[in-house]
Amino acid sequence: MKQIISDKVGKRRQLELPKIELREWQQFKELFEKYVYDNKDIIDSKKLSYLKSCLQGDARLMVN
Repeated sequence: MKQIISDKVGKRRQLELPKIELREWQQFKELFEKYVYDNKDIIDSKKLSYLKSCLQGDARLMVN
């Protein structure tokens, strides 16, 4: 699934983040941290929004 990632100044780029289930968390976590969480140009509320858009099943229920 391609996400449009916007930083604080509105610069946009596409990033492919997979939809995941809870059992796939560790692999996804490393990818998400590298491209979203550690990116200082993305505000926290957007980071949470990107995370929620990738979750399915039990993983989604845990953040709602």
